[in-house]
Amino acid sequence: MLDEDITEQQADIVALLLHHTQTPLTGSVHIRGILPAPASAPSVCVVLGPPNGSVDEPDQMVGYEIPLNVDDYYLTGRDIAGILRTICTDNDRYPSSHVSDLMGIPLITVHHPLSVDLSAPTPEDNVYTILRTLVWPWREERLDPLLLGFLFRSADRLRLYLASSKVPEGVVAVDTRPSGALTALLPALPSLITETYRYAEPDPCCVRLVDLTDW
Repeated sequence: MLDEDITEQQADIVALLLHHTQTPLTGSVHIRGILPAPASAPSVCVVLGPPNGSVDEPDQMVGYEIPLNVDDYYLTGRDIAGILRTICTDNDRYPSSHVSDLMGIPLITVHHPLSVDLSAPTPEDNVYTILRTLVWPWREERLDPLLLGFLFRSADRLRLYLASSKVPEGVVAVDTRPSGALTALLPALPSLITETYRYAEPDPCCVRLVDLTDW
């Protein structure tokens, strides 16, 4: 079962960082994935890599797992961006606290994110915030399905992580082809994620994986 507060926080973080799939977070580093928080330990995992990086080239990728709540302070998308920019540009001062593996990607856990000196938002960040707020103003009713994350699996395979009333037990992931018929696919998602013959083996970040790459 998804925690509503954590779900909304995760969705807000994704929305604020989404443009860094196209715009560098720092230097030539782009965001290539944002993975949803596990129910047991709410955190966000941001996968960084080169502009066209994907999971099929894991040696070019690195994931940073950051707690969402530290000492009753809830991190925002801007906090996450500031932490990652600082860590990426000052590895000697902020060494990796723990390295593990997630779907073949090296995963670094940032245990004390509030001890990191946050890099300031860039002018592009501020412009994006203004434009995004005007295009997608805050709404009381939550979207369904709601985007909680994504991961570039290959050049033409994008995995979406969603919260949906159709899957109340947890996060549902959907594999799509960006070159496919997305205009028709997206409106059909609520019904497609319930079609059992499309189910595949889920990854550690979801309870259900739906393969829509042939849709």
